[in-house]
Amino acid sequence: MTAATRYGFNRCQVFKKDGLKSIDKNNTPASIADNICVARARRYRSEDFFNALVSYNLVTPQLGILRVINEAGSVSQQDIGDFVVIDKASMVKFIDQLEKLKLVNRTSHETDRRIKLISLTPKGKKTLEIVAEVIKEVEAVFLQPLTEEEQQQLRNIVPKLLL
Repeated sequence: MTAATRYGFNRCQVFKKDGLKSIDKNNTPASIADNICVARARRYRSEDFFNALVSYNLVTPQLGILRVINEAGSVSQQDIGDFVVIDKASMVKFIDQLEKLKLVNRTSHETDRRIKLISLTPKGKKTLEIVAEVIKEVEAVFLQPLTEEEQQQLRNIVPKLLL
């Protein structure tokens, strides 16, 4: 099965009363067909992404946390949460699990013991490197139907949508 077939880049489907109907982008208002296609692509990409992480006992927010720590070095739990937009209670749970996996260390700040500093362990750095390669492979399969130029355009456009 090609990525185009799997991800439905050529056709999108929607469930109606009489069953699954194909949406022809030429005969359907563009906004509806495009929204359905984007939603399907996002869902399939998310499933592949999730499956790639689950074998490392990670979920998507934890990958974001690991990436922030990798870039920033030793950083406060509060600053990580603010950057990746995760509430305090969820951050504690995510960091607890990362600590149990021995991917991060949590230490108290030198002058303010209320502040918890999070840093990557050597195992955390290695895991992040491995997961980054796996994610690249997932992305390559996902983007396979696109030309190199289209892939670069997508990489330039998507961040603009997230601002």
